[in-house]
Amino acid sequence: MLELYWICLIIGVVFALITVLLGELIDSALDGLLDFLHLDFGHVLRPLVFIGGLVGFGGAGIVLTQVLLLAQIIVLGMSLIIGFIFAVLMYLVFIKPMQKAENTSGFSVRDLIGYPGEVITPIPAKGCGEVLLKVGAGHTNQIAESVTRSEIPNGVRIVVVDVGKDGTLYVTPFDES
Repeated sequence: MLELYWICLIIGVVFALITVLLGELIDSALDGLLDFLHLDFGHVLRPLVFIGGLVGFGGAGIVLTQVLLLAQIIVLGMSLIIGFIFAVLMYLVFIKPMQKAENTSGFSVRDLIGYPGEVITPIPAKGCGEVLLKVGAGHTNQIAESVTRSEIPNGVRIVVVDVGKDGTLYVTPFDES
């Protein structure tokens, strides 16, 4: 049984090292050639979670075998439980926060209705200009027209009123008082 635990631990550590050290290099070298091999079985069952559980199982098995003088079946059961705990922790500590971080950087243009911003390229009465809006942790520049068909000079604070079919924002000057 000790060999099984060592194999699980070594496979997990080698996978982690290869992923950390060579992951980006291999990905850019192959340029998505192996994307069809992507193993993503929903939100919870991911390779990182599985490898975390495998490392936890292997490490716990080695330690428990050498420290506790218990039957192998008991050590196996305890190792499985510890491996499961490691997998759950990998999901809660790494995967879930990364998913939230990915979701915060994306937005739909329709989501911008009601957002305040600033004109960075003057908006003529009959035409388009450009506005800068703060979205999440970053900023976005968008094409905009005046909803009232009046000129809006550079530097004026605006608010997005509507979004056209082509993605153009319709804005109006924002009175902060």
